[in-house]
Amino acid sequence: MKFAKQLSLRTIPNWEEHYVDYKGLKKYIKESQPKYAGTVFQCAIFDRQSYSSTIHTFTLPNYITTESNNDATLLASISDHFRELLVVELQKVEGHYLIRSKEGSEQLEEQSAAVSIFLCVGLAVVSSSKDGQT
Repeated sequence: MKFAKQLSLRTIPNWEEHYVDYKGLKKYIKESQPKYAGTVFQCAIFDRQSYSSTIHTFTLPNYITTESNNDATLLASISDHFRELLVVELQKVEGHYLIRSKEGSEQLEEQSAAVSIFLCVGLAVVSSSKDGQT
C-alpha cells in the first residue's frame, strides 16, 4: 500500500486540517519535475571491489523542456520554495501540537486540583468520624 493511502487511512478526521499537506507537497514536486527535463547530472558511484569511484552522467527524460533546463538557479529556487512550503506545513503541525499540549496540561491541572479537593474532603470526613467515635 502506498504511503499516501496509509496516511489517509490513519488520519483523525477532526485533526485532518492540522496534518502536513502531503498531497500538496507531492503535487508541487511533481509539477516542478518537468522543469528539470533534459538536465544533465553527474554522480560518483563507489565500487567496493576496486575501491574507486566512477563518475556517471545521466540526463533526465525530456518530457517537457524549457530554456532554463541547465540553470542551477532554477533548482535552487524550486528547492528554496519547497523548503518554505515544508516549513509552513511543519509550523501548522507544531502549532496544533502546542495548542493540544496546553489544553492537556490545563485539563490535568484541573483534574489534579479536583482530586486534591476530594482527598482533603475525604480526609476531613474520615478525621471527623474518628473524632466522633472516641
